[in-house]
Amino acid sequence: MMTGDESLISCGSWVDYALKTNQNLRKVLIIGVNQKDFSLYSNNHPAPDIFMIPEQKLLETPLRQIIQESRTFLKDETNLYISIDKDVLSNTESYTNWDHGKMSLVQMLFIIGQLSNFYNIFSIDVCGEYIGSWAHQFDSIEMEHIKMNEIVNWTIINFVEEIGLIQPRKKYPSLKRQSRNGKIHA
Repeated sequence: MMTGDESLISCGSWVDYALKTNQNLRKVLIIGVNQKDFSLYSNNHPAPDIFMIPEQKLLETPLRQIIQESRTFLKDETNLYISIDKDVLSNTESYTNWDHGKMSLVQMLFIIGQLSNFYNIFSIDVCGEYIGSWAHQFDSIEMEHIKMNEIVNWTIINFVEEIGLIQPRKKYPSLKRQSRNGKIHA
């Protein structure tokens, strides 16, 4: 987790580093951080350029208020880069090899959709993929975890495509077949 000069959310120690080294990155909004990491970081490293909404607040606060607080923090910004770490999702939504949060996929998509109404979201990345074991690749539980992540990935892709954040994928025309009675079926 956090050691020495490393900071911010276990494997997310890249946040402090990125803020110090990337002149284009001015603020970081983290939604769904667990209470332990939230307390550890905010008590030891208060920073005006990082705003965290812990998972407990996410569960207890109306999403419109979460959006308003996020917009207040981002008030001077016009462009957003969104990095989605699927470990903020509940393990009933997505399964990762790390800790799980309590956010639902619907909450996540709602927040992204609302932020896209106010900001130019110029890029999105998704991490937190479940890493399966070759030794258990045909186990039903292993396959369930992989399929859960695949469904979440496609849901995120379809959502950001639908709200216009990414270019639509090229749709290939369906192959049509002719039945015995001469009717064309897609």
